[in-house]
Amino acid sequence: MTLKELQEKIHRDYEELVNKGNKDYLYFLQHAYAFAHYNEIDDFFDGLNGDEWEDDWTEIVGVIKEEVNIVEGIYNSWLNYNHPEYFNFFTYGDLIDIMKYYFKHTY
Repeated sequence: MTLKELQEKIHRDYEELVNKGNKDYLYFLQHAYAFAHYNEIDDFFDGLNGDEWEDDWTEIVGVIKEEVNIVEGIYNSWLNYNHPEYFNFFTYGDLIDIMKYYFKHTY
């Protein structure tokens, strides 16, 4: 998988989740915290450059299944991560650790 393919897949997954919130105002309010995390995941991969991809991600990501929502999977992985209260999703280092954990243990 190339970086561009991964970015497109993540953005499609993000849009799928956002559309759920757009259809139901109450759903969006009840899941606002999750939506903030979804946005962080999409932004991170959107800003990933070729060198970072080659150095840190190509060996980890592997082949992605189209039917799996990566954004939701990363968020759920964080919820189940080893004591998530010790990891701040909104710090760069912890976010990267969480995403790498997801890819290593999912694919």
